[in-house]
Amino acid sequence: MTPYYIFIISNYVLLLLSKKIVFKISNKIKVNIFFFLSLIFYIIFYGFRYDVGADYWNYKNLIENIWENGYINFLEPGFNLLIIFLGKMNFNYRFFLILTAIFSGISLYYFVYKFQNKYYELSLFIYFTTFPLFFSSFNIIRQYIAIFIFVFGLVHLFNKNYILYYLISIISISVHFSLFIILLVVPLLLKKYNKILLIALLLSASLMYFTNIHYMLFFLVKYFLELFNQSKYLSYLSNPVSTFSYSLFIYDFVFLSFIIMFKDNVLGKNDKFNFFLNSYLFYFILKGLFPFEIFYRGSFFFLMSKIIIIPQIINVFSKKSKNIIYILLIIIHILAFIPSSLNKEAMIINNYYPYEIEFKLHQE
Repeated sequence: MTPYYIFIISNYVLLLLSKKIVFKISNKIKVNIFFFLSLIFYIIFYGFRYDVGADYWNYKNLIENIWENGYINFLEPGFNLLIIFLGKMNFNYRFFLILTAIFSGISLYYFVYKFQNKYYELSLFIYFTTFPLFFSSFNIIRQYIAIFIFVFGLVHLFNKNYILYYLISIISISVHFSLFIILLVVPLLLKKYNKILLIALLLSASLMYFTNIHYMLFFLVKYFLELFNQSKYLSYLSNPVSTFSYSLFIYDFVFLSFIIMFKDNVLGKNDKFNFFLNSYLFYFILKGLFPFEIFYRGSFFFLMSKIIIIPQIINVFSKKSKNIIYILLIIIHILAFIPSSLNKEAMIINNYYPYEIEFKLHQE
């Protein structure tokens, strides 16, 4: 795990420096070198990894043997076009990973800087120390590409440029069909709800999780998977995900409870923060209803909302207390991350270590 610890700590230091040191070229031009160094570090760490992630060899075989495999997914034509293009150009899997790293890095940093400009370094630290977010990106690459495409659409949604928003959303769905769920849910997430309703939803989701009511839905979902010839996903349904442990569920419950109770102070007058609170709560409800991997794999965008909304907690406190709360948030996320990172079984199953790096760019 040492390479991951080095990456997270070094990246956070670079982001801290980016807030303190900005080079001024002229009155109108400023260059934030350390912010870009952090982004480049992410691209190298993600794009040049070797044999990291459970699907590493599956994607490698798909990309480098597209003509032999004949991969076609009619629900996801956008991804089809991408891998056909890579095959036509005779690009290897390394190029695909680098391309993915550049795009996901720019999108992630843009997303955070756009919606959490005040505490962007804390938001990115929360992202990298939230095990289901950062580490899952090594596996479900296709879905993350789709999510990071959708992120650009969000900006146009808040600017009320609906044509561009829907166009970008359609492109993201063409890469991974799960984004269709997000498109359907977004109108509900844009609405403002009173505290009583939000607390009721929070408590209801908690009740469903701890009383195992969700198992009643198991057979219904199993039926639909078999009906639509998607039996390959049954293994995801039958095994509850380890990251949905009681401790992490309580972690989400505590943060959401605090944010809802102090909703006005946390959100301020910014409707965007209201959207991300609703999105984070929707993730929590999904987790209470369906704590299985198949739903876990469809909830990453909603979980990602927490990296925007959690830093807003700092605004609830006085100026003298803000630094203490900031440090406390850092400590909490370190304590939440370490047990997951030391879970040897999960790390081996998902092929997260040993972390190796390779700079070969040629086709093997």
